[in-house]
Amino acid sequence: CVCVCVCGQVSPAVCFLLSPAASFISGATLKVDAGQSLYNTVWQIPDHSAWPVAPEGENVNALREIMNNLKSKL
Repeated sequence: CVCVCVCGQVSPAVCFLLSPAASFISGATLKVDAGQSLYNTVWQIPDHSAWPVAPEGENVNALREIMNNLKSKL
């Protein structure tokens, strides 16, 4: 999924940096990239099917439900 941002997605960060709330911020880079910098490249998508199987135990049903919900959203 490739996302192109619009001004409304970047302007809150710009407004924050221009506000008094950012007065102690200097020499820092604020990435507004919808999380793309979390990956090695812009196009890399994690392989969720390679995740380990949920361990057996008291939380196994909750873990399976979380995994199924994540898979359905991808």
